[in-house]
Amino acid sequence: MSVLTAVASTQVFGLTVPDTKPLGMEPVAPYQRGMSAITTETSTNGPSADELFQAAQSYNPHHGDLVFVTSHDQVDPLLTATWFLSLTGTHKDNTNSVLAELRPLYSGYTGNLKLAVQNVLEEDRDVSIVLDKELRNFLESSGLSENLLSRVVSYN
Repeated sequence: MSVLTAVASTQVFGLTVPDTKPLGMEPVAPYQRGMSAITTETSTNGPSADELFQAAQSYNPHHGDLVFVTSHDQVDPLLTATWFLSLTGTHKDNTNSVLAELRPLYSGYTGNLKLAVQNVLEEDRDVSIVLDKELRNFLESSGLSENLLSRVVSYN
């Protein structure tokens, strides 16, 4: 009975003895593997969440309707743009409809950032883009027209 209890407890709490795979037992409990995967995923998304919150905190209504573009490609660009609209209370029909213009970012930022920003700004003349100042500098150096660049706002 005690052997059965010991084996059952190793499956629930994990075994503290290393290298038990040759014995047919995992050295950690199943929930610990799951928690490790969640921790890894959330630690890689932390900087993009921080960026989103900084941009939302710096929101100023005098800029008008803004669409947020994240500088981190680990998260979905349309979702972060939608979260920004929700956090700032600016989720409207016109801002929601231009979010689809960010789709080129799904193929990567290289070569697609300028295209996505142009698409958004040309789709609705009342919308501006908010993003990291390094991305704004990149757009400026990549030849985005001054007319469109004037509607690109840096949050930092």
